[in-house]
Amino acid sequence: MKIFIDSADLNEIKEAFSWGIIDGVTTNPSLIKKALAGKNLKIDQYLQELLTLTRGFPVSLEIEGEENGQIREEQMLREARNLYHQLKLFNPAFNIKIPVNPTLNPTEKHAFESLKVIKTLTKEGIPINATLIMTPEQALLAAKAGARYLSPFLGRIDDYVQSGKENKGIKAGVELIQEIKAVLNHYSFHTEIIGASIRTIEHVRECAKVGVEISTIPFKIIKEMIAHEKTYEGVKKFQEDMVPEYREFLRK
Repeated sequence: MKIFIDSADLNEIKEAFSWGIIDGVTTNPSLIKKALAGKNLKIDQYLQELLTLTRGFPVSLEIEGEENGQIREEQMLREARNLYHQLKLFNPAFNIKIPVNPTLNPTEKHAFESLKVIKTLTKEGIPINATLIMTPEQALLAAKAGARYLSPFLGRIDDYVQSGKENKGIKAGVELIQEIKAVLNHYSFHTEIIGASIRTIEHVRECAKVGVEISTIPFKIIKEMIAHEKTYEGVKKFQEDMVPEYREFLRK
């Protein structure tokens, strides 16, 4: 399983990459807002630093596509092309993140505009991460449109189901991942699933057990993955029991 760090904090990303186990980065507008808070850093400078730091690794940057209070196909296309062609020199591996359904409520009539954008941009060679996927059906549609990555949200589905709401037969975030994999395994889509909205190390374990291609994990959760009280205890005991002759031999 590939591990992406779900962060926009340059210091977090740099440290995580130094560990040698990070395969990419996902961001979103909320993470970027948090990362830039209180910093005297212009957005173009920040984006260039982010992509230079992660050069050669996939990085997801999200567009908005808002026009007159609604998200529209042409505006999404303009923003995606602008973002991609301005920044691909810093990291050709970065991709554009687009909500699988751009409408703000069920009464809007433009639910399929993101799929049209994914189809168009994919034909232009711009890789897409279809995000905010909550059902296998959404994942199937995004895969058919040509999305390079699919990002189903485990944590948000768990929250939704635990609040008492019915999610079209999906009872947990991990079940969403399982169902998407079961559907896609029948076909030859060139796409990878990114387990997203990960809140706990249990979410990471569930993604790994299911065999998801990628999990995008917050910095805090990645650090929790390496920690265990009995490991600390064992290191301390081995240090205490190290005979001086062996220690001396090790250090020659």
